[in-house]
Amino acid sequence: MKIAITVWGNRISPVFDAASTLLLLDVDGNDVVDREVRVFQPNRYESFLALLKEKGIELLICGAMCETAVRRVEASGVEVASFLAGEVEALIEGYLKKRDFSEFSMPGCRHGRCCRGRYKRVESQG
Repeated sequence: MKIAITVWGNRISPVFDAASTLLLLDVDGNDVVDREVRVFQPNRYESFLALLKEKGIELLICGAMCETAVRRVEASGVEVASFLAGEVEALIEGYLKKRDFSEFSMPGCRHGRCCRGRYKRVESQG
């Protein structure tokens, strides 16, 4: 599975529209087999979507993301796990172990409130 994570330092970027760095992961089972860091412009949707397609990204992990951006990314065939927060390496480790993002939901987003449960769809993947 190929995953893209918006990052800011060593954390998930809190707001997609303010992010400028993507960590691209190639995951095989429970192992990250390749990593790449790419700079991007979130407000240039077409070039961002082209990058996701070029890299074969299946899942985008990010912080807060407006509904318009979510719809455009999902329409391109990429699943979105948004409204997540925390250290990137801890999230990766948690994902590899149990495919569960619930402990990384942004403050105030428990029980699918502000994020409309976006991370829950990914939890069920095995």
